[in-house]
Amino acid sequence: IVAAWDGSAEAARAFNDALIFLKPAQRVVLLVGIASSPDEEREPAIEDMVAHLKRHEVMAEVVRFKTSEGDIGKLLLTKAAALGADMIVMGAFHHSRWREFILGGVTLTMLEAAAIPLFMAH
Repeated sequence: IVAAWDGSAEAARAFNDALIFLKPAQRVVLLVGIASSPDEEREPAIEDMVAHLKRHEVMAEVVRFKTSEGDIGKLLLTKAAALGADMIVMGAFHHSRWREFILGGVTLTMLEAAAIPLFMAH
């Protein structure tokens, strides 16, 4: 299972709601998008989420990818496929649904293009 972490409340909620799937998973990868340089401010939040998952008996490995490489939704799908993921857990609609619909966004891309199950929370 790939868990897409962006530090948002929506992602945290999705992770908690998906614990029933995460606990028995053979492999959980916390996929973290980063800008062109490492984001030192977000590191504690990443470590906190890994610790939170560990308290719930979920051992997650962290894999970072550069968000400057293109469309984040497409990158998530590509990374999930490369990792052999059978599900993606993520927050949904961090921005308003209207803005997401007009301007596009990660949630919309995932809903349109994902070939594996998505577990989302808002």
